[in-house]
Amino acid sequence: MVRMNDNRNIGKAILAIAVLLGAAGADAALAQTPTNLRVSGLARNRHVLTFTPEFCWDFTGTQSNWQIQADDDPNFELNLHQVVPQVWFWDSGDQDKGAQNNARCATLRGINKPGHVPISLDRRAHISYWRLRLQVGTTWGPWVASDMRMNQYPLMPQNLTAQSDSVSSNDPVDPVPAKITGRTFYVATNGNDANAGTQAAPFKTINKGAKMLAKGDTLLVRGGIYNENVLINANGGYASGEPNNPITVKAFPGETPIVRAVASGNMTAFTVEGPSLRITDWVIDGITVGGTSAAMGYLISGVKSVTVKNCRLDTTYNSNTLGMVVAFSSEDIRVTGCKFDQPVFDQLEVGAVRNLEIRGNEFTEFNNRHCIHAHGGSANNMLIADNYFHDGDPFEATVFLYLGTQGTRVVNNVFANIRKVNPNNPSDTGLAYGLLIVRGGEITAENNVFYNIEDIGILMFEFTEYGTYRNNIFMKCTQGIRFRGGVLPGSSIVGAVADYNIFYQNAGDIVTQAGELPLLDHPPTGNCLGGVPPSNSACDPKFVNAAAKDFRLQAGSAAIDAGDPLSPVPEGGGSRVDAGRYEFGASTPPYQFQPKFTVGDSTPRFTWEIRDIDNEIGDLFPGDTDFQTRYQVQIDPKPTFDSLSEGRPMLDSGMVSSLVEGYTVPDSRSLAPGQYYMRVRQWDDHDNINRGAWSDHNFRVRISGEPNPPYLSSLAPAAGAVGVLETTSIVVHVKDDGVGVNLTTVRMFVNGTQVTPAVTGNLNDYILTYTPPAPFVTNATVTVRIVADDLNASPPTLDSTYSFTIRDTIPPQAPANVRVIL
Repeated sequence: MVRMNDNRNIGKAILAIAVLLGAAGADAALAQTPTNLRVSGLARNRHVLTFTPEFCWDFTGTQSNWQIQADDDPNFELNLHQVVPQVWFWDSGDQDKGAQNNARCATLRGINKPGHVPISLDRRAHISYWRLRLQVGTTWGPWVASDMRMNQYPLMPQNLTAQSDSVSSNDPVDPVPAKITGRTFYVATNGNDANAGTQAAPFKTINKGAKMLAKGDTLLVRGGIYNENVLINANGGYASGEPNNPITVKAFPGETPIVRAVASGNMTAFTVEGPSLRITDWVIDGITVGGTSAAMGYLISGVKSVTVKNCRLDTTYNSNTLGMVVAFSSEDIRVTGCKFDQPVFDQLEVGAVRNLEIRGNEFTEFNNRHCIHAHGGSANNMLIADNYFHDGDPFEATVFLYLGTQGTRVVNNVFANIRKVNPNNPSDTGLAYGLLIVRGGEITAENNVFYNIEDIGILMFEFTEYGTYRNNIFMKCTQGIRFRGGVLPGSSIVGAVADYNIFYQNAGDIVTQAGELPLLDHPPTGNCLGGVPPSNSACDPKFVNAAAKDFRLQAGSAAIDAGDPLSPVPEGGGSRVDAGRYEFGASTPPYQFQPKFTVGDSTPRFTWEIRDIDNEIGDLFPGDTDFQTRYQVQIDPKPTFDSLSEGRPMLDSGMVSSLVEGYTVPDSRSLAPGQYYMRVRQWDDHDNINRGAWSDHNFRVRISGEPNPPYLSSLAPAAGAVGVLETTSIVVHVKDDGVGVNLTTVRMFVNGTQVTPAVTGNLNDYILTYTPPAPFVTNATVTVRIVADDLNASPPTLDSTYSFTIRDTIPPQAPANVRVIL
């Protein structure tokens, strides 16, 4: 997948290191020159495992100061936004460091240069650089440089399959507590915190009501304005929920509670915070936030498994406010069904959060900074899906994925009418990008619509390698997709995939710097390139009404059946996925997807393969192949994986320590016939803390009933037999060629009465033997009926009747009136 062309840019970087090291060697005689540069957290082949590593060196003299710089660029000057080019990542500065002046180790971000905003190193698939110089007395020595490579999270697992597996399994299932009937409390603006919190005697503040909640409880908030800073945290005595029994704070049905921050404390309307993941399983539903004193509307910080849904931004916001912030090592957070429609600084800001799902929201009137701004070195593996971004003029981009957003998927969204100029304030101008990716590679953007984007639909700017951009529609954009390498050519395009997109009426379709297209993973495939307007009419997506933002497809659209043949297809669609957000013939999204596999096994086996960029560039780092050490599997009837409760699937393996890339549904949790979604994420051998991205949420499998029910065989007596002994026993084989017969459903009836036969054999061939307690009546017909189900209880079932006749033991009477006729 990585060809020789890919190596040239990295080769240039390595050459630059050699130049730096050579320069350092020329001044080796200077006493200020450090030796034995090293980085903490290295594993095997220069893998750095931490975002904030410790840098160490040896020096025998007495140093009076030191300075460290870390950057992408071996020349340490890629931050061209500064008047004087300087490092992008980190600069400890040359100022006096007091007691640490004579240190031999320094931790990244431990000391910050005044006026310089430090950020942690983010993971990317190429070399990063650091350099050190020492001061002795008042004299600074030369820079001495070294390099390192951050360990990559695995990407989405690839080659997922499902198949029947006749072997019984004890693969683990994360135990889920039984559902409990929690209590319900009430809050109202005319309440009193001394009340009992009943509907008749509600609390007055949300803070008071929330503190009363335990797992499974609900706080219903009546409509009205609450002037308070809601602060839910472990240190404040607030409880956690648990899987299947979250704690819920919810708007009273049909009413709108508004929380307005006050000018005290953190000045945040609604906070749910840890620290250290000590708050888990909360649901905040239908709460509007704002306030003229608000610094933030929502703050989700240091928590796990928290859902914010159906939220709104109040009109009392000021433009310097953050609508929602999800940050500080939060984990498995969901934001869904919300409407962000106020021109705040950032409507949703993300930093240092793992596995955030932003699904089914509406973003508009983003006339200040961004809709979604993700950054901070570890905002990895997000899912941004089924959202509607429209009618705004961002300062930079509608969705800005910046520094450490690896593994993020931007799928099934609409970006429409993204402007450069605020129509209500012509002096308010910005950069009208739909999706901007800066130094955060391995991003997937698929099945989106980019319409009337005044700048660029998707812009990759510096170090955004190994991205996948497919099945999108770009119409009326200045440029559809642009790969911009920035200072280092090729640094946005190495290993990228740009396939099966539709381009129509754009000034440019796929735009790159000269000579960069060969660095793609493979030449662009399956795209419909419209060219400059009036464009190739064969690429017309034929939206139902683009001016009214109806981006469904009409018959004859170039987007129908134009997507990647390997992509899942929504139910109601054709045999191949359409490009864009909407599938022709399918119902209203979000979609259910056509099953990719059909398995006649209630305990199927799922398998997958790791995809790790470290392995794909293994030719540069020989002898270092990452492999899975842990995984987590989830199975659910819904593609949102939350049928059990908010954010909780029907079946969850939990974290499984295993090198085996496969999971069999255990016998104790067999799946009823129906359709299920499955997803998996992996850990690699260099990092047992941080996991890779979830696999596609649209991998669907059908657990089917077998085409034939159980059947009868080897009947004794045979069906229709006559002259059968009245003392005969009835022997019947109940067989099934699939998963087997469910013994608990087997019934035998003789002459209409249920009897209890002896049972031997196995689930594929049960032998029923019935000996009547008394002989059958002679010369009588015996009717036998057998009823049975498949082991997976799938229809059709066996319900079969046959008969035989007992012999006649009464001799005929002697003949009478015997005569001879001549």
